[in-house]
Amino acid sequence: MKKKILTFSLLMASGFSTYADLVEADSYTYLYENKDGSTVITNKKSSNPNLTLIKVIKSRSSGDDDLGVQKDISKRSDKNVRTIIATSDDGFIDVPVKSYSSSNKIAVTNVAKYYKPTIKISAEDIKNIEYIKPNQDVTITELKWHEDASQSLFENAYIMLGVSEFSDWELSKKDIIQQARKVGASVVIFKKNSSSTVSYTRQDDPNNLDFIYDYEVKFFVKFKFNNAERIGTIIDILPIDYRSLYQRNTGIYVKGVINDSKAYNANILYGDLIISINGIAVFGIEDFNKVKNAELEKTKTLNFKILRIVKDDLKEIEIPISF
Repeated sequence: MKKKILTFSLLMASGFSTYADLVEADSYTYLYENKDGSTVITNKKSSNPNLTLIKVIKSRSSGDDDLGVQKDISKRSDKNVRTIIATSDDGFIDVPVKSYSSSNKIAVTNVAKYYKPTIKISAEDIKNIEYIKPNQDVTITELKWHEDASQSLFENAYIMLGVSEFSDWELSKKDIIQQARKVGASVVIFKKNSSSTVSYTRQDDPNNLDFIYDYEVKFFVKFKFNNAERIGTIIDILPIDYRSLYQRNTGIYVKGVINDSKAYNANILYGDLIISINGIAVFGIEDFNKVKNAELEKTKTLNFKILRIVKDDLKEIEIPISF
């Protein structure tokens, strides 16, 4: 004889009493946690103060006596949920229900799944990073696709920890905050762009339409640049598009200057190209750091030879910085 899945409710009185009803089409099953740790399953909402709602299941009959489609519409899963199956001899079997929980794993959002670090943080750098505090709010800013606030953040001593790029439905700020706290970011800027004007259905409802967007989410953290050996510049290799302008392939390109830093006060500018330190040529970032550190062991002043575009002319200037 075919077994029938019943919803079962345990109610507190002088002892436990039970009742059972067959699941009907498009009905709801409510799962409660009792104060004694037991799980109570019922097809009716309970106002019992001893019960805490932990899960709601929307059930749809498949046309026979067996339960057809189940859809978890609650926010929390509970691995201790159990069901009651009625047997042919009017007995009951108590077994775990895996179908009440879509998964015991925490869902991974696309923000987290496609997150990639953009810098490698050294042990020395960690002490200069101001990670978000537990009671601090995450600052989230949405930009238009053509806008970029990275430069402004760099100039205010923020560094980018990482970026997430993916396609998704409307993005929840809760997902952004979750990832920001995970990596310690206090500031997030994101952009979204829809390359299509066609909306798509979500789940099984043809009336539930939404657009798919391309997202770029960047995570930033405050960095303390007041270290005595720090110049206060954001540097990179010379971009390919600028090499014909500067008539060379090598050098250190200044892509940002931190406000009130040594470089800022010495008037090193965005777009400058550093080609030597104290007369020693620097070809790339590794050379730059190696020469800078070696020279600071011998002297407290570094002379930077810089190429700068001034009114469409390429000028060579020297800027000293004292440490």
